[in-house]
Amino acid sequence: MIDKSEGFKDAPPSYQHVVQSSSTTLAKSKTDPLGPNPDATLGPRLGPRPQSPPTIGLKRVRHKATTPSRWLPTSIFGLSKTAKQVRGTTQSLLRDLLSQARPSEHEWLSVLTSCSEACDAQGLNFSALLQEPFVEGHSPVYWAILKRPVLPVKVDHMTTTRDPDTLVMAILDASLPLNAQSVADTRLACMTVSDNALFVRLGQRYEGFSPRLGTDKVLLGGADTVDSVTVDESRGGGAFTVRFSLTQFPLRMRVSKLARVEFVARGALWQLVFAVAGAPGAPHPHPGRVGEWFISLSLSEPSSPAWVDGRLSIVDRSLPPPPSAPDPPQTTPLVALRVFPLPPKHPNHGKQRATVSLAIKTEMHQISPSGPVREIVVSLEKSAFGTSLQNE
Repeated sequence: MIDKSEGFKDAPPSYQHVVQSSSTTLAKSKTDPLGPNPDATLGPRLGPRPQSPPTIGLKRVRHKATTPSRWLPTSIFGLSKTAKQVRGTTQSLLRDLLSQARPSEHEWLSVLTSCSEACDAQGLNFSALLQEPFVEGHSPVYWAILKRPVLPVKVDHMTTTRDPDTLVMAILDASLPLNAQSVADTRLACMTVSDNALFVRLGQRYEGFSPRLGTDKVLLGGADTVDSVTVDESRGGGAFTVRFSLTQFPLRMRVSKLARVEFVARGALWQLVFAVAGAPGAPHPHPGRVGEWFISLSLSEPSSPAWVDGRLSIVDRSLPPPPSAPDPPQTTPLVALRVFPLPPKHPNHGKQRATVSLAIKTEMHQISPSGPVREIVVSLEKSAFGTSLQNE
């Protein structure tokens, strides 16, 4: 005879059951809003490396409960669960979580915490599981990025806006150390939604998104040595403007022989490289003699081929800008790529900033990550100020 009260004991619980069963525990923490907590980690496998930025406060849900709660892993996953069943239930809960229109912070925090504890109890590597492509061929963080709100979320009329990247960061923190496939899936998501701000933020927070090798790892190892990159896509016709500032640029060029910056614009992943011709790691072919400085613009996988008609401008920031300098006149040519827009002329304000202005343009073929033309290479020695950069 089948005992109906026990017949579905091993069935994975629904997302709504998990969220509702957590209400008792979460109610106890309302006076202590959940948010980034420098001291909170998920445990040995989920906590970031010592040099990583603070993680999202997942541990608070466990420690706020002072009375037995149904939101414990044993009650959600069942005492009789095998490792295989816990794995399947964890994937089901995460899939349901990501299917919600906009899960609240306490909802996804509760799900992540419970899944982490249940996997730990069965000896499963939760961080590795989080990086598997079990949600329609992609990892959970991919869908978290695609579904994240474009602007900060307003919780209610009494509270301030909340960071829209909180869930993305929590999943990545819980996934440490990140593997190559997880990094590639996350980069693809940023490219798909054309979100350069998030792409840059991830590069500053997680080493896997902005690897520094050899001399650059030593030169730029400090937390305050980060490159600034902003993208403006407000212009029509597929045009965009990129403004960036490379930290310790002259030193990097003399020691590492190259300086690389990546950015997302118009649904593509771009790479701009300043390099010394003939140096290890420099793009090829270079246009001139060995030792010459040049720039290279290319697309990274899996970007689609593109035509480029743009201009790169480098401003000498050692000279002060003209006081109250207005925006460039409307006669400035509309370009597809513009870095550090050319400053307008102000003859009455003394010496102007010296500027390198170089055309970056495709000719017969589009540039493509895997096509016959993979990069546009331009020598910096075509400009007098470009030549002087080498002597700073």
